[in-house]
Amino acid sequence: ALKDKKHRLIEILAKQKLQAERWSILTDAINIDRETSRDLLNFLQKQGTVVILEPDRAVLSEVFVEAKQRLIAYLTEHGEISTQEAKTLFNLTRKHLIPLLETMDREGITLRSDNARRLGAKRNE
Repeated sequence: ALKDKKHRLIEILAKQKLQAERWSILTDAINIDRETSRDLLNFLQKQGTVVILEPDRAVLSEVFVEAKQRLIAYLTEHGEISTQEAKTLFNLTRKHLIPLLETMDREGITLRSDNARRLGAKRNE
């Protein structure tokens, strides 16, 4: 049933943390059709279970909050972070890092200037 598949997706996302596979690949693997897949992604986002990093990639909200707190702590101490330093901080490749950082920018947590980021206005929300 769909409820079981939803739980299975959440389990997979919990294991993948910030290195989440594309949503379409995850849902294909457990036989969820594309329309249901999009509906489920939107439902989980509205419910607050996932944060969508890019149209076809999402992470669990708790994983995003943990990353946000880690980044804020780093920026509070160091003032700014380069893409290379962020790769090291999160132990991620660019493929997974850039959508995460761009989401932080969009949400106002960070502010990008050239190749570095510093704390944005909404870091405390």
